[in-house]
Amino acid sequence: MGDRNPAVRRRSAGHPGRHLGAHLAPYIERKLCTVNTGHATTAYQGHVRGISKLSDALADDQVRSAVQGVLAETKALLVAKHEFSDEAQQAYVDKILTRFANPHLPDTTERVGQQPMRKLSRHERLIGPAAELVERGITPRHPLATVGAALRSTSPRTRRVCSCSSCCAA
Repeated sequence: MGDRNPAVRRRSAGHPGRHLGAHLAPYIERKLCTVNTGHATTAYQGHVRGISKLSDALADDQVRSAVQGVLAETKALLVAKHEFSDEAQQAYVDKILTRFANPHLPDTTERVGQQPMRKLSRHERLIGPAAELVERGITPRHPLATVGAALRSTSPRTRRVCSCSSCCAA
């Protein structure tokens, strides 16, 4: 792997897919922009459609389309920014969507949608990639639609996004 530390070379030898220290940042960002962004999108889009279970939300055509749209936009960002191959990133997206669709996982849209103020902050899962897409001249249509869904949430746990009803009217 080109690491100068022999102990690190020995630990990583024979472990394909293991990424070492200096090379972790792209993979951490990929996790944030794929797993966390997809998870939040499934939750917020599913919740506004009245769906409580995450796997049921992903089975809904409108929610699935929204999630696929967000992940297509973040995929384009990650491929351009970190030079992941298009195929490798799509395989990662497909793996994550399969995980979210697992009906044996009890995740709910309300639980996953908790803490929207944190999840909608500047360097988090939706606004962060959306801002980077804008910086690259790309309109982040799907992430912004998910931000709108988060703001329209009616859950007592997520309603704290804003304190005035006029800012949530969309």
